Amino acid sequence: MPKPFLKRIQQLSTQLANQIAAGEVVERPASVVKELLENSIDAGATRIDIDIEQGGLRSIRIQDNGSGIHADDLPLALSRHATSKVVSLHDLEQISSLGFRGEALPSIASVSRLQLITRGMDATQGSRIEVSAEGHISDVIPAAHPVGTTVVVDELFCNVPARRRFQRAAKTEFAHIQDVVQRIALANPALTITLKHNGRQALMLPAANSSHEQLQRIGRVFGKQFVAAANRVDNLCSDMKIYGHVAPADVHRALADRQYVYINSRTVKDRLLSHAIRQAYENQIPEGRFASYIIFIEMDPKQVDVNVHPTKHEVRFHDTRSVHDFLYAAVQKGLMPGEQSAPVFETQLRSVQTPPEENRVREKAAVYTMPLREVRRTESELPFGDVAAVIDARFVICTAGQEHVLVDVQSLQKTLLAERLQAQLESGQVASRPLLVPERIELTDGQAEQLEQNAERFAQLGFELTLGGSHVALLRAAPVVLQHADQRSLVHVLLESSSAGPHMESETVSELANAAAANTAMPTGLRPVQEWLAKQVGDIETDTQSAWLHRLDAALLETLFPEQN
Repeated sequence: MPKPFLKRIQQLSTQLANQIAAGEVVERPASVVKELLENSIDAGATRIDIDIEQGGLRSIRIQDNGSGIHADDLPLALSRHATSKVVSLHDLEQISSLGFRGEALPSIASVSRLQLITRGMDATQGSRIEVSAEGHISDVIPAAHPVGTTVVVDELFCNVPARRRFQRAAKTEFAHIQDVVQRIALANPALTITLKHNGRQALMLPAANSSHEQLQRIGRVFGKQFVAAANRVDNLCSDMKIYGHVAPADVHRALADRQYVYINSRTVKDRLLSHAIRQAYENQIPEGRFASYIIFIEMDPKQVDVNVHPTKHEVRFHDTRSVHDFLYAAVQKGLMPGEQSAPVFETQLRSVQTPPEENRVREKAAVYTMPLREVRRTESELPFGDVAAVIDARFVICTAGQEHVLVDVQSLQKTLLAERLQAQLESGQVASRPLLVPERIELTDGQAEQLEQNAERFAQLGFELTLGGSHVALLRAAPVVLQHADQRSLVHVLLESSSAGPHMESETVSELANAAAANTAMPTGLRPVQEWLAKQVGDIETDTQSAWLHRLDAALLETLFPEQN
């Protein structure tokens, strides 16, 4: 039996209560940046400058040109449940501001050293207040400051060592900060925002007032490929509007880091919304790859509850089914630009012989015409039979007597390339080949810093990359095993994987192989395909066959290919 808990009930100290609240609001440096940026936007700021040191663990400094805080209100701004944004229950039921809980500043101050310097629009001078790591609040003193507010957060989690130990490397924490800043910047196009890390500019987004400038801003974050390929979404019903951009299914990424959804300009991560978007893509994206989109939803604040979680990422809708279905329809329409009927996917299996009889397999809207006539064996036999048909330059049907197998050529190539690249990596040297002419690759904001920080790691993988400008990379050499792939896509895979940490080599190799396999080109004709396939599978490991070779037993063949009368 456990011993009874005999301590008496007592009131928590203000400092401890704030630290407990900070556990909900302040997860990492990026959480601090998010809360402070939302306060600046609510204050009407049109320019925000952010300075970060050591991933935000050493220092976070955010200055805005908003309306500022009255000097007499500074002590109140550092107390819990104090806010200028919610006065009554009526206000709580239709929240239009980004921040409203009144817990951000006291929570942040309880786990750091905080300075708050501000000047109201009608004030002749600024004012300063400070909070020590021990929770001591200073007197309000005069300070020189333009109209607006500056918040300085030093030594985050200095008084909560257990929390500080859970923080990642400065590079990783800054990547999270940059993601937060980009998400907020795209929802507020009229805002000029700059971001520096250790004194170096990582992001500079001037105000974007026209639709063209707003699209350019999206391109600075999502990349030019997204802007060039993305389709416009613009749907309106009686009480809801959905607009934005969605990339076609064939423009997919290794990470789900380009999936931005906003409710009334508030960035959210909601399962209901994510499910509607995934459903709209209808499994058109390969496994392990992700769509890219930026979607804005505008609706009556009374129809959505943002007061669900302290971080305000989660929301609750009054009519979830209507929101889900309307978003699904809007994205699906955006994926089919112009007046188009429902998509019908038809793939013709090609054979050099015209079969006396055809079998058909129906799968959703797809209709495959499958010749199953046994073909004569050629000299270069495969261990699982001869090539009988090719599907959409991606799948190959092979027959051996009464046995039939389906070969997924793209998965085969991915497996083969990954094995070869991984083997070279483990041996300590990846064979690399210089390019005759360096290839120029456009970079988005922040990728240049990732390139500099990971140049040595990229070289170990066989890529020689240097900066050719603030937004241009020069690829001078690439691994021999991947020489036939689109090098631009491979470099972007590297830059995407670098944000996941320095010890992700196996995942990076898999993503590189996947990107390279997407460019696989087979010859035409059954005999050339047979010879090409025999070379591919010659030295591949047997235990990897389950990923790319699928045996069709008699029962399955009877189900898939019923005899036609």
